[in-house]
Amino acid sequence: MTTKSLGRVSNIIVVSSASDFADIVCLSNSAFSAGLHIIPVQCEEEARLALSDAGNCLFVIHPEHRICNQQNRIIAQGIVSGARWCSLKTYKRHLIGFAEIESVGDLLEWLEPVNFQIDSVIRQKLMCLLRRLTAVAALTFALPLLTAVAAAIWIADGRPIFFRQVRVGFRGKPFKLLKFRTMKNDAEKDGPQWSSGTGDPRAFPLGRFLRRTHLDELPQLWNVICGDLCIIGPRPERPEFHDILKSQIPHFDARTRVKPGITGWAQIYSGYASTIEESKEKFSHDVFFIRNSHWTLHLKIIFKTIQKVIREVMSAAFRTANGHKSKTN
Repeated sequence: MTTKSLGRVSNIIVVSSASDFADIVCLSNSAFSAGLHIIPVQCEEEARLALSDAGNCLFVIHPEHRICNQQNRIIAQGIVSGARWCSLKTYKRHLIGFAEIESVGDLLEWLEPVNFQIDSVIRQKLMCLLRRLTAVAALTFALPLLTAVAAAIWIADGRPIFFRQVRVGFRGKPFKLLKFRTMKNDAEKDGPQWSSGTGDPRAFPLGRFLRRTHLDELPQLWNVICGDLCIIGPRPERPEFHDILKSQIPHFDARTRVKPGITGWAQIYSGYASTIEESKEKFSHDVFFIRNSHWTLHLKIIFKTIQKVIREVMSAAFRTANGHKSKTN
């Protein structure tokens, strides 16, 4: 972050004591001629109003300042909506043009200003176009397999073949996720339930195979074309479970800061989550992915996903062959 980049910010929300807030006001007024609105987080309504344009907001946070739950929610809301943040010390030193390095943490904050980078509109548009073109190519290539899976579902358990379910997407926006149906039609007659993964008793036999091999997720390429999903990103949760996890896992909303994906770091290393503890583990993997997102990590995820699908298909085929052999004997 530089003084020039701060020129793009119109609102600064300060999380600190009254004396630190006064220092920030004095320093900011000296560095900027006009147009900067500085708000203490204690003014909750004013802070919320500023966050309606979160892209132009910066949180300046004293890490040891104690805040109430309401103010904690304001910070979480801002970060999910696209606001940037930095420590109080870093902000002050940026304004006076002096990097005070007292610890490894200070060094990392100065050398890795990831939270302050703003992707250009052109780059975002190009990445979006690339994702959609990739999804169109993958969907075209996979069309024979999609047709075969659809026919198999129709023969095994009738209609509907596809299943649409509301999920929480980018910055909390809901969308309808498209999948091949893997569960019986009355699977949720008693209301929404946690999935227990590939062995979920509500799934019909072919459905369990599709879940184990992740072939049920192929139709989600359509969601990528529509712009709701990326190919790689955190797994989108259902609203019912997202609200529960948000209340149990601190800052769980932060994972919606990026678009969800069909596959991802957490999907590879954590699999299905059916408890709060398993969801906490997945969240840790999601945060790691968000912080270290890079094309090399994306390639690694794609490679491991293909490896996992091939392994599961071969394993399922081997179990099926052994089952037929046992019946024959």
